[in-house]
Amino acid sequence: MPFRVGVRVSLLLVSRTIVSCYRTMSHQSHVSQFFLSYPDFTLNRDAPPTREFLRLKGLNHWENGDEAYIEARERFADALAEDFNAKYGTDIDNIDNWHTLCHVLRIDPVPEGISACRKV
Repeated sequence: MPFRVGVRVSLLLVSRTIVSCYRTMSHQSHVSQFFLSYPDFTLNRDAPPTREFLRLKGLNHWENGDEAYIEARERFADALAEDFNAKYGTDIDNIDNWHTLCHVLRIDPVPEGISACRKV
């Protein structure tokens, strides 16, 4: 299982940052592989991955409590986290990882310390 911190917060953060590189993701990315596991689904690479997941949910007529939906949502969250980890690293004590994330999120000025990065 990939490293995930606070699923709700990380899923939103991961989604926002993955969108920045999503269009150029290879077919080998975890998110792409997730969507490719549904052969009746045609992925729109111009749409954010979370929007595509909601479209997949509708296509499959999943309700929030459905076992298939819960399993798919967990697999999707894991795929997003795997791609995020590959791009930004998993070492939460590495200032370079934080600076990379701040640059992608267009935080200016980029905070110097890890504590300051975590606050923004």
